[in-house]
Amino acid sequence: MQKEDLHQRQPFALPPSESLFVSLTNILPDPDPDVTVFLVSEMMSDPVLATSSASSLTDLLAEHISQLTEASPEEAQYMCEQLYNELLALDKRNRAASCDAAELGSDSEEELSDHPTSSPVAGVCELCERPMPLTFHHLIPRATHKKLLKRGLFTKQEMCTRGVMLCRPCHSAVHRQFDHLTLALEYNSIEKLLEHEGIIKWAAYASKQRCVRRDHALRGLKYGR
Repeated sequence: MQKEDLHQRQPFALPPSESLFVSLTNILPDPDPDVTVFLVSEMMSDPVLATSSASSLTDLLAEHISQLTEASPEEAQYMCEQLYNELLALDKRNRAASCDAAELGSDSEEELSDHPTSSPVAGVCELCERPMPLTFHHLIPRATHKKLLKRGLFTKQEMCTRGVMLCRPCHSAVHRQFDHLTLALEYNSIEKLLEHEGIIKWAAYASKQRCVRRDHALRGLKYGR
């Protein structure tokens, strides 16, 4: 996401605890379920502080993250900023889906299905270059296929097959940075993604995080909505 005046944002709706758990799992390196549950409970105990701004969420969680994981204070702050951006993007998607469901019809299902939900496979992530469980990222999101096919910009086969294999944190990071149409038209290759400042910063950060261990590589890695 592009940097905005986060300190002056109005609070948004805090999602259910299950969604918070998934979002935290996306952010934390090698997340421990007990730690994640504790952090969720902290957010649920003060939803206004958790959603008012990135800095207020940092005040709420950063010290806990630093104490309960091996993250430095700077890394904990960065994780809180990423978490805030993810929750903000989730709230925007939920609001948009609620407003546009009648108009979009079956297209709304395509939009949701572009977010990775398939079973992960082992491999090396094409963004962070870590050996991780991977899912297929549609470089031309499925939510845009109907519109772009009418414009004649891509063939149906090209839209369905053009993609890259990304780990769960990197896949979520890409969807936090861009809306579907921007991905389809401007960032529809791995090379273009890696030219974006936000993705470059994220990939550098993610590459230094732990890889998922083999003994739980395929456990709990389905993306939440």
